[in-house]
Amino acid sequence: MQENGHLETSKTATLPHAMAGLVTAGVLIVYSLFLQFSDLARNQGLAFVGLGVLVAAIAFFVYRHAQASGGGRFSQLFSYGFKATALATLVMIAFQVVFFLVFPEYQRQMLDIAREQMAKQGQLTSDQIEQAVQGMKNFFWPMVIGGTLFNYLVGGAIGALIGAGLAPKREARAFE
Repeated sequence: MQENGHLETSKTATLPHAMAGLVTAGVLIVYSLFLQFSDLARNQGLAFVGLGVLVAAIAFFVYRHAQASGGGRFSQLFSYGFKATALATLVMIAFQVVFFLVFPEYQRQMLDIAREQMAKQGQLTSDQIEQAVQGMKNFFWPMVIGGTLFNYLVGGAIGALIGAGLAPKREARAFE
């Protein structure tokens, strides 16, 4: 809000980026557990909803941070969002590792889903499918960690860009 050409500062306190990242990760963990335990993990579209939640949460926290602090420069706001994203990503990687160690049957379920999808495409023989699934099993941890790292950092960066782009800006002053 602007009054007499100046940004009006909000009465709400700004949330530190670490807290924004932890809250975002918490929401994503609850969503992930819901998908796994309600047997909806087979639905690929619902996995993309999780990324949408990440983008929306980071954009929301960046926007709220800008409102609470009276605006900010784009680079500062993006930095806030990306720091929150980095923390949320690390928490999600740790969660995934713990989850698959505690519930190894879900690793098998993921491999079965991949097997079903390859068979449905009909482009590979059953031997080729089994070879591909064995390769996925051998590289399961790098795929889980690398996939989570890539998807969450890219999704969070998009959310930080959206939030910083929509947030109220503070004009840079000379010698600031």
